[in-house]
Amino acid sequence: MPSLPELKSLLSISLPVTINMISYRLPWLTSLYFVGKHGPAALAAAALASTIANVTGLSMVVGLNSALSTLVSQAVGAGSGGNGSENAGERMMLQAGGECLCERGATATG
Repeated sequence: MPSLPELKSLLSISLPVTINMISYRLPWLTSLYFVGKHGPAALAAAALASTIANVTGLSMVVGLNSALSTLVSQAVGAGSGGNGSENAGERMMLQAGGECLCERGATATG
């Protein structure tokens, strides 16, 4: 059984992540709720489209962002990446572009 300080530490780390994940999925759940009012066939189609968009689009964006984070940090650490703020700005622009594309695809399908 974890002690009280360990439990507080775990909650302080896990609570923001939990809130983030719930707020991330809320738009998709809301759209599925409203589509569900049109019947089970519409709900099944929207759920399938949302799943396909998640697997094909979101997984690629998350993978590319992870690779980009690793490559940028290695380049900055090796001294060949310029200053960190330039790379961070470029990385944020690439992430935002990828997420916009992914969200646009999810909105179109879900």
